[in-house]
Amino acid sequence: NIELLWVKQWLFYANTVRYASAMTGAFDFTGFNRGWWDLTHNLQKMKDLIELKMSSK
Repeated sequence: NIELLWVKQWLFYANTVRYASAMTGAFDFTGFNRGWWDLTHNLQKMKDLIELKMSSK
């Protein structure tokens, strides 16, 4: 469900990246613990879902 992916994207991943980048400067934490990697992975999943729905029309 793309709505759930969207919520995870901004509620969890984006806030984790923002906090870790601004407050701690912990680049390893930002990269892997619900950070950039998950943010990018989730964006790709949403893109794939949109493309799948568009191609099935």
